Amino acid sequence: MAKRKIVLSVLSVLLILFTLGIVILWALSSYYRDSFSYDTWINGVYCTGKTIDEVNRELEEQYTYEGITVTCNQEDYTFFIPKEEVDFRADFKLALQQYKNTQSAFEWFKRFFGDHREDFLPVAEIDAEKLKNVVKSSLLYQKEVERRPNQALLYLSEEGYQFKDTTGHILDLDKACEVISEAMLHSESTVDLEQMNCFYDLPWNDRMKADKALYDKIMQYQGCVITYRFDDWLEIVDGSVISRMFRTNEDGSVAINDAGELEIDESAVDAYVEEMAFRHDTIGRTRSFQSTKGELVTVIGGTYGNKLDVEAEKKYLYQALCEQRTEDHLPVFSVRGKSIGKDDIGDTYIEVDMTAQKLYYYEKGTLQLETDVVTGNERLGRDTPAGVYYVYSKQRNRILRGPGYASPVKLWMPVYKGIGIHDASWRDEYGGEIYKTNGSHGCINTPYEKMEQLYERADIGTPVIMFY
Repeated sequence: MAKRKIVLSVLSVLLILFTLGIVILWALSSYYRDSFSYDTWINGVYCTGKTIDEVNRELEEQYTYEGITVTCNQEDYTFFIPKEEVDFRADFKLALQQYKNTQSAFEWFKRFFGDHREDFLPVAEIDAEKLKNVVKSSLLYQKEVERRPNQALLYLSEEGYQFKDTTGHILDLDKACEVISEAMLHSESTVDLEQMNCFYDLPWNDRMKADKALYDKIMQYQGCVITYRFDDWLEIVDGSVISRMFRTNEDGSVAINDAGELEIDESAVDAYVEEMAFRHDTIGRTRSFQSTKGELVTVIGGTYGNKLDVEAEKKYLYQALCEQRTEDHLPVFSVRGKSIGKDDIGDTYIEVDMTAQKLYYYEKGTLQLETDVVTGNERLGRDTPAGVYYVYSKQRNRILRGPGYASPVKLWMPVYKGIGIHDASWRDEYGGEIYKTNGSHGCINTPYEKMEQLYERADIGTPVIMFY
């Protein structure tokens, strides 16, 4: 009897415990029906007992995404798209709901065992039209627009013939937008359009192929450079010049001979050399000269200067271009001054100021001699000619002869025809206005002691600048 009472008591306790367990299980299941189960962690957020909306708010608060950096390695260009410019929106509700649906009413019981941490990306949306506009406003797309139309073209510019090929590496705008959109929807911070194959090439037609073949032939010539050296002045024959020297067809296009090669137009070479001579020849030209008095005077004409040997240079340049040379070249002159630069007079010269009746001798830029002189008789129309001349000879003990006179001189330096610089033993005075009524036959009369110094110092070829 006692044993029976004990068994009944135990059974009663077990029944009570079982009923209590059922009640507890039912209560916990009801508790977790609208919230996440025990020990649920999502993206580092503790979610147990929280609803989807509550967890979503916490996940949104900790979620950071500013936008995406778009790169293109070949173009070496990068631009950033802020999320606000494409109406980027993101929340975790759908992912949370899907995950919540996988948790049964008794999910909490299973979670006493094992690790239950999850990482979810939000479900994102962007405005596709706004994204396209952002990409269109980027420098990458603007460069694409600038180089259109997409073709391969041979054309002549100021620098010479150019070949512009815009058929390769063309941006596929729709694909680029698709790739960028996909990356943003996955919260990626960078995307490389090059790696994602957002560019394509167009095929060439027969005309493009022919233009490229012609351009390759042109570059064999246009790539050479002939550099003429005029002391401190360079004349460069490069692609900008050579491109105008090919033989052409009636329509102006570059001609190809029967052998399939280009030809240099000899007449074009001749014209260029003649133009070069016009730029560099100085004999007889008008010059500006800084006189000893400090005035800038204009000197017209004369026999001193440089004169390019046009025929020799025509032959040289034509041959050099036909052989496609690249070299420096010292031009040949039929007449050459002390310098072949812009200032061909240089820093050693004789200056004759006929208004002041003064002669000056400069050597390496330093005044070495100054003297009064007497020039041609103005009253009798024997004015000494103005111009830039040079000492073309030096003689001692010469008799100067002319109509009605024979004048012996000890030192003679002719500068132009029968006109020169010499001593004049018959004169006692120099300078002033003697030349106006009692001047020479055109020569520059100089005191003997000064003439002796000049004769010893000035070499043949020394420029003589004579002006009023």
